[in-house]
Amino acid sequence: MSEFRAYIRSQLARWDPRWAEEWDQAIGDGQTAAALGRIKKLGGDPDFCLYVLADYRWRKLRPLRDLRHRDELLRAINALLRASDLWASVLRRGSPALSSEAMQDFLFEARLQLQAARALDEGPFSRTTTDRSPRGKEWLSDRQSTCLSLLDRHIRHGSGRRRRARRVLADILTAFGLLSASKDPERWVEKRLERIDPKARFPLRVSYQWFHDVHRQAGTRCSRACELWRVSRDRTDPSRDADDDLFLGSEVRFVRNQAEEVRPSRGSADARPPAIAVDQPVDRRSAEKNTGKNAQTR
Repeated sequence: MSEFRAYIRSQLARWDPRWAEEWDQAIGDGQTAAALGRIKKLGGDPDFCLYVLADYRWRKLRPLRDLRHRDELLRAINALLRASDLWASVLRRGSPALSSEAMQDFLFEARLQLQAARALDEGPFSRTTTDRSPRGKEWLSDRQSTCLSLLDRHIRHGSGRRRRARRVLADILTAFGLLSASKDPERWVEKRLERIDPKARFPLRVSYQWFHDVHRQAGTRCSRACELWRVSRDRTDPSRDADDDLFLGSEVRFVRNQAEEVRPSRGSADARPPAIAVDQPVDRRSAEKNTGKNAQTR
């Protein structure tokens, strides 16, 4: 096992030993090795794909209990929205780059996000809030769709082609338990990608940036995803996503190293990695607006 993969495994194990065992089973699957080899031939980064899979496959959802701080923020936002003409003009002078309309839009969206936050969605590599409930299929479907979208766009970004590697995506998702039994996995992948709202996609450049942070923590060298990240930041480069098909997005503003805040938990191992996906594509509500995953941090 490579140094980077060993690091990913160690972070999973610190959260739950069962996650590490499920990782071992997925990595040891011949389907995984073949899919990763194909991704590399296409110009993608196998380690980046494994990072994305680990981030979205193994997570926990905990209800938010103490909402006092959220309520304080909501009161502050409401006070700003109710500001009189005089104080509203003072606020605008403090942020000349923002128009009055842009400021109002930001405050309204922030209020909606705070009101919707019901649970803490966290794993070894990222943390966010969500309005999803542990009951039902929506939370699992959100993770499944986001992971699939990132992998698809990364492979097309690395290969420079528009055609989707549906077989590779189906194989790697199945091996990691993110796609349950289907008579036609490739068709399933195609239909799920079609159902994803383009405006709700998680920025690819942000994922590159976070992967770069994780591999530095692992002590490993930069790889293909880091190269794509750097090139995508060069606005003079003609290979940039001119029609926004890949949705590279902008740089993330607030980053916290979640891997340094892990805490161990205990549990018995299952016999095989359980599939978390639902059998049929379902419509997903955005858990990724405002740079994705609601108020996501690392």
